[in-house]
Amino acid sequence: MQKIKNSKIYWSVGASVLIIGLAMLGYSVKNKNQDKPIDQENPSLQTPSENQADQSKADAEEVEIEDTEPLEEEKKLDELPDENKRQKVIAYLIKNLDTLIFPPKNDKWDISSAGISFVGNTFVYLEIFPSESEIGGMKALYQVEDFSGDAPKLKELAKYKEGEEDWQLISGEDKFFDYYYEEYGYNETNDKWTKIDYLAEMVDSEEKMTEEELDSLEEEEALLEEESDESEEAEKTIVP
Repeated sequence: MQKIKNSKIYWSVGASVLIIGLAMLGYSVKNKNQDKPIDQENPSLQTPSENQADQSKADAEEVEIEDTEPLEEEKKLDELPDENKRQKVIAYLIKNLDTLIFPPKNDKWDISSAGISFVGNTFVYLEIFPSESEIGGMKALYQVEDFSGDAPKLKELAKYKEGEEDWQLISGEDKFFDYYYEEYGYNETNDKWTKIDYLAEMVDSEEKMTEEELDSLEEEEALLEEESDESEEAEKTIVP
């Protein structure tokens, strides 16, 4: 019995020593992990602020790379603009609009919203939209094969239909979609088709806005003067 008791004592002491040793070992490992720098290659071990800083740095480097990429030179036909030829083509397109592209059923084309764009003088895009329907526009690319005679001779190269976000090619082949073009629009004021200069329109819009702002300031100044005069008159009336 004494041997068993002593054996139990020995086992208890040994177990206590083992537990203390394991506890000290765990504490030592924990301190080492706390002293070890955070692994920057492992995002899961980084703080949120460090993750955000690294992401911002990566985004900046990506933007810098994109900005340094050279832009492709715009393609352009080696043809000098000929306004007479273009106006001749425009007149033919508008006159034969319904035969060139059939309008939607129970609808008609809205000529005032049409767009005509020239790639050089030989290739022309026609964009046309229905008067009533919200969707149903058509776009066609033509090649002018002959300018002589009373009417130019056109050949259809490609045709698009209006999609929810962009034009969808439905026939032919378009080799000029990325070429420089000059756009013409219908001017209701003079009943003519004129070249659209978007830069000039922006300048005119800014100048018009400036004039409107000046007019508004003058009106405000006039109102302030009237209010000031009325206040002076009221003070004169009150003074005995």
